[in-house]
Amino acid sequence: MEFVKEYNYSKIITEKDQKKAKNLIDDLFKTGNWDNSKPKFQTHLNLFLYEELEIFKKTFLQSCSEYLEIKNISEYKIYMWCYKTNLISNFWDKRDLWHCHNDSNPNAISGLYYLRNFKNEGTEFKNFKINPQQYTWYIYPSHILHRPPKTKSFRNRYTIAADLWK
Repeated sequence: MEFVKEYNYSKIITEKDQKKAKNLIDDLFKTGNWDNSKPKFQTHLNLFLYEELEIFKKTFLQSCSEYLEIKNISEYKIYMWCYKTNLISNFWDKRDLWHCHNDSNPNAISGLYYLRNFKNEGTEFKNFKINPQQYTWYIYPSHILHRPPKTKSFRNRYTIAADLWK
């Protein structure tokens, strides 16, 4: 797990911030504004543009800056989206969900933030699984294969994901 680093923001991100983000994401799904070309259910890659997610964008960028040991990352590009799932939406074969992010940019890094995760289900990598902590970004190289777990709760699991590259 040495390539995945944790950045905790429990002193910065509040439960109110998380609720605002969840409500916005739910509204996007309710209005049909989500990416139906991906496994259900995932928002478009533009969540960083929404005011309700500004604190998540800010803390993701701060985490990336520390991860890369670079002070100025203003010239970097960013994607941010949310993957939402529950026990009922687990209709696909989990073996098919191994993936990596941003494979056209070999120096890209990715992040995961567990917005709502009632069963504490972490993302699986080939040799380990993240044990999610609240208010924490997990940053890793984008080319690392991973997959979401098979969700065991009827309540929705929300994972904010993001990529950063130059």
